[in-house]
Amino acid sequence: MPDSGFVDGFAAYSTPATMGLLAFNRYIRIVKTNHYNTIFSPPKSKVWLSCVWLSLALYLLIGRVTNWSTFEFIPGYAVCSVAFTTSENRIIHCCVTSNLFFVFPLSIGLFSHYKIFLKIHQHEVNVAPFLRNSRYQADRIFTA
Repeated sequence: MPDSGFVDGFAAYSTPATMGLLAFNRYIRIVKTNHYNTIFSPPKSKVWLSCVWLSLALYLLIGRVTNWSTFEFIPGYAVCSVAFTTSENRIIHCCVTSNLFFVFPLSIGLFSHYKIFLKIHQHEVNVAPFLRNSRYQADRIFTA
């Protein structure tokens, strides 16, 4: 049953970390287009994702192997979860996971999506006059 504690922790931490990586990927693709193939080629994308997931798995496993934390069954919730040997370990864990696996990916996501928004807005400003002019020309051709 402790395996479900690992899976639970891994799923909880890998989701926001993966979303942060995805936001960074979209930022590079849309805003820094010239650098996309050097940073996120298909093999490199697999390496990026593997590194993120491997670091998360190692964080959980190293805590377990060093007896810094354990996985315990919590009957009230019918789930295995991470338990800590001391309250200091719990505080350190909360600081690491909240900052590294939630705040950092959220910051990357907010920054990336803001820059993408600005890039798309600038593109619309640059293209809109040409679209209006081409519609005007098309209307003149079809009404004549």
